[in-house]
Amino acid sequence: MAIAKGLAFLLLLCLSGCAMIQPVALSEQPAQTEVEQTTMSDRVDPQTQDFDGRVPRLEEADELAWSYETIDLNGTTIEYATLLPPNFDPAGEYPLLLALPPGGQDKNMVNAGIDTFWQRGALYGFVIVSPVKPSGTSYMRDGSLILPEFVAFLHETYTIAGGKPHLGGVSNGGISTFKAGLEHPELYRSLTVLPGYAAADSNLSTLSELKVTLYVGEHDGRWVTSSQRTYDALVAANHNDPLLEIFPNEGHVIQSLTGNGVGQIFERLLQE
Repeated sequence: MAIAKGLAFLLLLCLSGCAMIQPVALSEQPAQTEVEQTTMSDRVDPQTQDFDGRVPRLEEADELAWSYETIDLNGTTIEYATLLPPNFDPAGEYPLLLALPPGGQDKNMVNAGIDTFWQRGALYGFVIVSPVKPSGTSYMRDGSLILPEFVAFLHETYTIAGGKPHLGGVSNGGISTFKAGLEHPELYRSLTVLPGYAAADSNLSTLSELKVTLYVGEHDGRWVTSSQRTYDALVAANHNDPLLEIFPNEGHVIQSLTGNGVGQIFERLLQE
């Protein structure tokens, strides 16, 4: 099931016009610094670990459904998907992931991103919110003009654990995540990309207060080299908690992070 979803996601991603998925020869890749790696034995068993009273029931993930609403922010209409954790209490406090979509960042890609990667986050107690790009723009180009007001709206709607939402994205959504985080680091608690990277001229010292996590497949061409460059720049900027995980024998859609494997993303976000 997870592999089938991953393949379907890759097909949809290619059809959306995203591609920047170009392999490079191994000899073209820069020398890599030591990267923190995790193994399955290092990770928490989500069936037995209690996250603040929330025990993920991964077999129930397919029963989770998300809904769409729209909001007008100073003349810009944003349609967004929301997925709530089981037994959601409107008066409760929950971690929130703002998930920026991949590819062309339209509604199809919002659905694909949630279905392939983010859906199980609700079983870890997360509210998942994923906005469709407004007409005539994209989060890669104009996120800083849209997202601060959208984040303010999220604070009006939910009591967000930790006082700030987590920000994450897949592919073009990962690039958008770094752009938005660098322009307004004060708005977010963490950045998580699978994959994604910062522009080469970015001042990554501004992310010192954020947990930054980069996931990328070993065979994902320049996404690997760009992820490594971003990680090295974070280390050089004395960032105290960056993680780059390169998944062996994986490509652009990281199958290891679909299905039950997505648990490691949310386990890391829940760590203080």
